Amino acid sequence: YNKKTEKPKLWLGFLLFTISMMLGGIFTAYYSVRTVLYGLLVGVTLCICYFYLFYTVDWKKIRIDYIAYVFMFIGLGVGFETLYSYITFDWVNSEFTRSAIYTGWGVYNNVAGVICTCLGATYYLATTKKYGWVYNIVASLIMLFILLTQSRNSILFGLILNFVGIVSMIVLSKGKEKRNNIISTLGIVLVTILAMIIL
Repeated sequence: YNKKTEKPKLWLGFLLFTISMMLGGIFTAYYSVRTVLYGLLVGVTLCICYFYLFYTVDWKKIRIDYIAYVFMFIGLGVGFETLYSYITFDWVNSEFTRSAIYTGWGVYNNVAGVICTCLGATYYLATTKKYGWVYNIVASLIMLFILLTQSRNSILFGLILNFVGIVSMIVLSKGKEKRNNIISTLGIVLVTILAMIIL
């Protein structure tokens, strides 16, 4: 338990974010009391999460590896949820579109955003942990899940993040791990090229 009494550094940012959410669409015909209340709900919800974590968690004692693992498994979990949408789709009688990716808690854009958020943490593990090449493969799997969502913004950001992650992993890893990461990356590229040719 973290006993903090000072004001959080980001309090003003969260306040401005909440106000901007409440004012979104103010000069359009769709702006109403409902819009303001929805913006207030979103802003307050995020503020509660931030302030709660700020005042209750001592971040100096938190293991970064643990957080990275949490993000990685979230990415995998949501990714397999996306894959399940493909597996259970009626391919015989219908044509698959990204609108078919519906999890019950979000549509394809929401799903892609969550998976994309988890990509960087996986490359962190690939860079810092033993057997980093395994996490490199996992990161590529997560990138594949992002592609399956067909969300253009997330795919673009994911490709950029994927490139930065690979470069950082190869540059920052050392010794045997660097060699294994390079080999696994070349293997992933080869498999990707073959898949594109076959498909």
